Parts: sequence; C-alpha cells; structure tokens
Amino acid sequence: MNAITVTREYGSGGGEVARLLAERLGWELLDHALLHQAAELEHLPDSELEQLDENAVSMADHFRLHPPHERYIHGLTEATRQAAARGNIILVGRGTRHLLGETPNAFHLRLVAPSDKRVERMAALENWSPEQATARCLEVDRTRERFTRYFFGSTALEPDQ
Repeated sequence: MNAITVTREYGSGGGEVARLLAERLGWELLDHALLHQAAELEHLPDSELEQLDENAVSMADHFRLHPPHERYIHGLTEATRQAAARGNIILVGRGTRHLLGETPNAFHLRLVAPSDKRVERMAALENWSPEQATARCLEVDRTRERFTRYFFGSTALEPDQ
C-alpha cells in the first residue's frame, strides 16, 4: 500500500486521525497543501482554488463554457495522482478517494460519527455554542454532499464508496 485516503464527516476527527496515522507511519500528509500543488499544476493563484475548495458548484457556473471548477478538479486530480505515485502518502478529503478510485495499493478510510458527538466535539474545539456547532456541521455536511454529488455522482455518497 502506498496511499491512504481519509474521507470524513465534519467534526468526526478525520484530520487528527490522518495526522496521527502519518506520524506513526512516517508518511507525508496532504490535506490543504494538496490545493497548493493543484494550483501550481494549473498555473493559478492558491486563492483562486481555495475559494472553490470542497464547495458546491453555483447554478451560474453550470451555464459557463469553462466553469472555474473545471480547472480545480483537473488540478486536484493530477496532484492526487502524482502524490499517490510518489507513495507513502495520506490524502485527506477533497474527493481524493474518488479521484484515486480503484488504484492499486490505495486504502480508503472513511470516518463517521453520530451528529450529536460531532456537534459536541466541534463546540468544545471551537468554543461554539451547541447551536453554532450544529449549524456549522449541517452547513459543511450539505456543502460536501453537493460537491461530492456534482463531481462524482450520487453513488459516491453510498457508505461502501
């Protein structure tokens, strides 16, 4: 195995699990830094791809000849494949599980948690009220779901994917 993807629900601790796993294995961890690599491949400023990061495509973008997400997903796909080819890499979120698909020597880990535990965890981590944490968890869940559905189809949301 030379690549591990970590897919996570917001607040489930996926980032922390990925970091600990990378430390234990002595592997490189690419989370937000994957965007930087994608931006370099697409010759775009990081800020342009950050605005699109794991966000749903707007209705207006559906009608554009070359929507901005086109370059985002292309750069992300190439950066993900190059990282997996280097090996000893842990990739967090951004559809990397689907971008690698059934690539040999890739292991896909999905972290989920009950919504009340995620809310409790995020409220404590961010010093939010339970209402603020609930709203943020719901917002991020919806945004990630739309992102996944748009780029990878509704079957990508099934538990075994």
